[in-house]
Amino acid sequence: MTTSERQHPTAARPDVVPALVDADWLAARLDAPGVRLLQVDSDSTVYHAGHLPTAVPLDWHDELQDPQRRAPVNRVDLGLLLQRKGVDRDTHVVLYGTDGGAFATYAFWLLRYHRHPRISLLDGGMEAWTQAGGDIVDLPPTRPSRISYHAAEHDGALRVGRDELLGRYVNTPGNAVLLDCRTPEEFSGRHRHPLDLQFEQHRVAGHIPGSVNLPSGELLNPDCTFRSTAELRALFAERGVRDDSDVATYCRVAERSSLVWFALHELLGHPCVRHYDGGWSEYGNLVDVPVERGL
Repeated sequence: MTTSERQHPTAARPDVVPALVDADWLAARLDAPGVRLLQVDSDSTVYHAGHLPTAVPLDWHDELQDPQRRAPVNRVDLGLLLQRKGVDRDTHVVLYGTDGGAFATYAFWLLRYHRHPRISLLDGGMEAWTQAGGDIVDLPPTRPSRISYHAAEHDGALRVGRDELLGRYVNTPGNAVLLDCRTPEEFSGRHRHPLDLQFEQHRVAGHIPGSVNLPSGELLNPDCTFRSTAELRALFAERGVRDDSDVATYCRVAERSSLVWFALHELLGHPCVRHYDGGWSEYGNLVDVPVERGL
């Protein structure tokens, strides 16, 4: 199945760009006016070793996190960041990454959260680009033209915080479905991820009561492209997601859960899916909250 068959349902409207694009689509538009290609990884090391032509680096850890507190980069700083990347409100931003592209889907979620109107994700990321015969360059990024960007107020329907999570999704009352997007080992409490990020201090293992395990890797083919729409629908249905389900996703630090959010919200057009970006690095460190272990 081609990428065009897996686009967001609204992509047929002329004012809406496809949420998911493939290497051929990108190759035809790489130098198009108004298109800005951003490579998003946990840091920019991979970018400087080689990247797609015209791409600019976007560092998940140093640029997409608030430097003063545990939170995504705030609205004002996001606007300044996008200005530096050569993005204005009319720019069609195309995001890609490496190794499954979860950091790129986090950037997609953040831009959607702040209502940027034109965003696409390269299906399969750098791996798909090179597999299709695309060039990789090691040139430094070009300095973008000086432009202005003012990020919009956030869309609260796309994010859930700690307090609302506790009241609305723990033990999944009613039609709520809480998807834990970590590995089965993390979900069961048999594995504690190394505390390799400054804001991580948790020592508790396990999962949020009532959550269902859907490892983000199950949504991807071996070549890191998304599985077909039918396969994705089946995966979510197996985890209890119905058309009327109120869904929230979480992982450890919000990158893998953003990939699952992207598949459900953007590719399948589910009407109510929110991202708990606090993740297990927040929940697993809370005092006196319920925790479950085992599969």
